[in-house]
Amino acid sequence: MALASPPRVSVRGHPAGLAVLISLKVWELFSYQGMRAFLVFYLIEAFALGDAQAAMMFGSYAALVLATSVLGGYCADRWLGPKEPMGVGAILIMAGHSTLAAENALTGLHLVNRPVAFQIFCLALALIAVGTGLLKPNVLTMIGRLYRADDPKREFGYYGYYVGVNIGSFLAPIVCGGLASHFGWGWGFGAAAIGMALGLISFLLGRGLVRPAEGTLIAAGKSTPRARIYLLVAAAVAVAAWLVQHGLALGILLAATVAAGSGILIMRARSSEDPNDLPKVMRFFLLLPVPIFFELLFEQLSITVNLFSDRAVERSLFGIPVTAPQLLSLNSLFVLALLPLLGGLWARLARWGREPTPFAKFAIGFVFVALAFAILIVAAGSGASGARIPLLWIVTAYLAMTLGELCIAPSTFAMVGKMVPDRYAGVAMGLTLLSFSAGNFLASVLAGTVVLPKAFSVQDAKLSYGAFFAAPMVIALVFAATCRLFGQLAQGSHGRSLGARR
Repeated sequence: MALASPPRVSVRGHPAGLAVLISLKVWELFSYQGMRAFLVFYLIEAFALGDAQAAMMFGSYAALVLATSVLGGYCADRWLGPKEPMGVGAILIMAGHSTLAAENALTGLHLVNRPVAFQIFCLALALIAVGTGLLKPNVLTMIGRLYRADDPKREFGYYGYYVGVNIGSFLAPIVCGGLASHFGWGWGFGAAAIGMALGLISFLLGRGLVRPAEGTLIAAGKSTPRARIYLLVAAAVAVAAWLVQHGLALGILLAATVAAGSGILIMRARSSEDPNDLPKVMRFFLLLPVPIFFELLFEQLSITVNLFSDRAVERSLFGIPVTAPQLLSLNSLFVLALLPLLGGLWARLARWGREPTPFAKFAIGFVFVALAFAILIVAAGSGASGARIPLLWIVTAYLAMTLGELCIAPSTFAMVGKMVPDRYAGVAMGLTLLSFSAGNFLASVLAGTVVLPKAFSVQDAKLSYGAFFAAPMVIALVFAATCRLFGQLAQGSHGRSLGARR
């Protein structure tokens, strides 16, 4: 073990390393969200996939991005520490986007046939997924380590991180989606690669500033040869490239992994000397359906709502044409605008002793999600037959969906540490990430149920998607009621909610 030197301090007493990590994550989100905004369209056009096949590949890729975070956290905790996986992850992500751009160029020049191009494409997605898995959890871990455990500015550091990444997510669809739509797919992939390159450069230049707070110990790591570690990473890329093409196998693997992780958590709690551990762990399992169902519904923005916007919506903003992928920026724009307002509302209600419990917030969030789909249903049935839908309907649906997100997503991660003892926090957080991953996968399964004729008109799209949006609306309403029930079951001792403890 070795003691780290004190971190340098920047604006308002925050560690200088915070700006480096936020910059890295902003550009990583720019590259990820930028390519992701038009991915489903590329799959349909470039590889002649049907909507259901494209949705399955999209969902498999999104699920792998979250699932591989478990690998990134494991590598950091057991061998490398958090900094090295961040740099390696950024390199893999940049390589993945560059490979996508190269695949598109080679296909355009007729230097590779479609089957070969498809395998190159899947390898590129695997590189991005594993790279993100190495980078994502360790950025979050390292931000916490920049501060002393009792430093009150720590929470504000995460707030700055959240604002920063949403700026990246806001710009990404506008830039990458616009370039892909107006100039060609390769331009969108290339912009994503450049974005990640900028993030990698900022991290390498500021790497020396990213160090733990004074008194924090840096683990030297096990003496496992790095060749073996990176052989494991390479194997993960190969497996991911196969899984992104085989959605059923991925779904089975996710279910098995969640089941195994749950079993390990229960066995550890049962063997504990503290008799309260097992009841707390069992209450934690009430939380896991929340990220599953939230992602199942929220990810429709990137799949079915994205396709609906392209096929049935009049996309013009103040006379300026916009593409369907660019509309995904609305989510991050609303997050930036509404997050301070909603945070202020919860704080004011807390002072009055009327702040909703986390499960009550989940229920409110799912009602907003249901409202978003209800708006889309009404929109699909509005206007003259065959006429495109005004953009305002989609903007309003995005607003309702974002309100739902802000009620659900932040509280989900905060609940993990409150529902289980610290000694189980790692496994519990891993299960939570896997639950989000499973939700991404199931979102693709649900999206694949949309039925459209081969040669469809605007009216066909309105009718088909209008009928489809009823299913997620009902799911959201049912789960809103379920969250109220879960909230009652999750009551701790003396009638207090575990999630409501301070």
